[in-house]
Amino acid sequence: MESATREAIIDSEDPRRKARMDAEAWRVRLSVTRIRTETLKAFFAWRREPINRAAYEDAERAGQARAAVVEQAERDWKA
Repeated sequence: MESATREAIIDSEDPRRKARMDAEAWRVRLSVTRIRTETLKAFFAWRREPINRAAYEDAERAGQARAAVVEQAERDWKA
């Protein structure tokens, strides 16, 4: 299945799922040291949509929770 076709199916099935997938992709894109101005503009435009903003905020919270679990596991392992 072509990527565009797969994305169209995902879009039509559940817009929230697509927003969540896009949010995770944005987190990865924004985690690099150097971010192009065009990338930031595209991100802010994407995030203006309420469904995307909510998905990104959820992705951020989930990422922070994963990081906290890893940090605790590392402390426990070193103890």
